[in-house]
Amino acid sequence: MLPDIDKISCRTDGALVYRTPCRTGCLTNGKPKQGFENIVSSGFEIFPNPSTDFITVSFSDDNFNTLKIVDNSGRVYIELAINEKDTEAKIDVSKLTTGVYYIMATDNNNIIRVKQFIKE
Repeated sequence: MLPDIDKISCRTDGALVYRTPCRTGCLTNGKPKQGFENIVSSGFEIFPNPSTDFITVSFSDDNFNTLKIVDNSGRVYIELAINEKDTEAKIDVSKLTTGVYYIMATDNNNIIRVKQFIKE
């Protein structure tokens, strides 16, 4: 399962960052246990972007198991289970309102990869 998301933002160096609330202490050996963490933004492509009806998510890695579409507040609009061997997924986004969304793909090592897309 993905963590509850309070905020997704983009740093000046282009890395996407998310913030989760500290539930059981924020530091372990001086490093954040929960809090601001980087999310990898590679591993898949989205096209067309922007889109009005369907997007295709093309995976360059073959070990994704979960895909979610969320907004900036972390609200989940679409959640899909992905077969580890799938190379792409076609997603109907026609019912989403116009705006900015994020695709969050989780792999078997619980690494979250995120990319932004625009719904027109």
